[in-house]
Amino acid sequence: MHKTGFLTALADTVNLHSPPEIIAETGFNDLNISPIACTSDSLSNDQKLITAALELRWPVISEDKNILLHMRRAELPYFNSLMMLNFLFFREKIDLKTHAMYIEQLKQHAWYSPHVWEYGKNIYNTIADLGRHA
Repeated sequence: MHKTGFLTALADTVNLHSPPEIIAETGFNDLNISPIACTSDSLSNDQKLITAALELRWPVISEDKNILLHMRRAELPYFNSLMMLNFLFFREKIDLKTHAMYIEQLKQHAWYSPHVWEYGKNIYNTIADLGRHA
């Protein structure tokens, strides 16, 4: 999301939380991301994120398949950048033209399967159809 350019818009739209180590690791200190404590300092940063999400029962936004697999096993919601981009479109934080621009940029950075791209397109089309009939 950061490489594509819409992480700031997302951080201004939803409450994002992360272990401070991940905030420092990514360099997103300037974004509206609230630090959350993890119960163990001996864990890796990814494990801290997983542990915090499990303890709080919060959804996760990630591109890391290992993290998403943990969320699936725990039956917690999880999202990738494509779904968050569609969410911004749904919330009318970005328009059609901006969404299309971000999709093209996301294609340069994200390695989704054709199935994931198609699923994202179907979500986008459903949102666009809702807008036409509202």
